[in-house]
Amino acid sequence: QSEYTVSKGDKVTITLTNEEGMHGIGINEFDVNIQGNGEATFTADKPGEYTMYCNVPCGAGHADMKATLIVTDS
Repeated sequence: QSEYTVSKGDKVTITLTNEEGMHGIGINEFDVNIQGNGEATFTADKPGEYTMYCNVPCGAGHADMKATLIVTDS
């Protein structure tokens, strides 16, 4: 999935389960730093668009492992 949309103030929980290889999820603005299987919870308190990315160097295609978190002001 390339985009995820939540509303400002939502409590967001991200759960990562690696099915192939070793990956992670980072969202700098919300201090999300999952490496390997794990979970992170944060409050989406800042409207805008934020890059979600694989934060574990995982080989070919690593630089393309991105999605966008959209926090709406509604």
